[in-house]
Amino acid sequence: MAKQKQPAPPRVSVSAARFHEHLAEQVGYLEASCSGFDEGRTAEFKRIAAAVRTVVHDTGSSTSLLTHLGEKGIQFVSSGFPYDDGNLMSHHGLIGIVGGSGRNGYVALCQTPGGGPLAPRELAFDAWWNEPVIKDGSNRMLRRRDLVLIAANQDGGAHVDGTIDETYDDLARRNSLGWMFSDGQTETPLEQAEAYSIRQIGWEVLETLRRREARLIANEKCQCGSGRKHRYCCGKPAAA
Repeated sequence: MAKQKQPAPPRVSVSAARFHEHLAEQVGYLEASCSGFDEGRTAEFKRIAAAVRTVVHDTGSSTSLLTHLGEKGIQFVSSGFPYDDGNLMSHHGLIGIVGGSGRNGYVALCQTPGGGPLAPRELAFDAWWNEPVIKDGSNRMLRRRDLVLIAANQDGGAHVDGTIDETYDDLARRNSLGWMFSDGQTETPLEQAEAYSIRQIGWEVLETLRRREARLIANEKCQCGSGRKHRYCCGKPAAA
């Protein structure tokens, strides 16, 4: 006798308040993993990727938190060097290179004085998600989307796959950007470009959400009881 298929357990709707709680939790995870990364636990980049995926990435079978909240249309902070297709060298738009003081290697731009080379731009989600941030020595590209989803879905952020994207793996394991550190006698490949790039993406998402929250507060009624919007009342910048 054929085994009968068991009915799916009943499901209930999730309230908007609960989605806000979930977003606050993911922000907490991002902040904790970014802090851990900066303290030297660089494997935290995989958990950063998993949290970013939960907050922003939609598929045919799963919905991001920002979409659940109706907030996917907000502007996203893009903090790195814009990609220039006229540049014949490799490109690493979200990270810099440091040397001396006991450390030689890549650094996320948020870890440098001033937080990066340029005033951050704001982009619509699709432009931000699909912006090229890596071009290796073989002219292969990786977008924010690629780095986050490969780290989360294939490289241990939320799942370990039996195969992994070749371009990502060459970046992570075989120094496909080509940068080396030399002490005058030996040359050492710079490592973890993927990790530091994702650390910077974590900063961008946190900054995006911080700006979103500031705008929400600015558009709420001021708590002083005036009835005016906060940005036109107690939140109005003082005159110079």
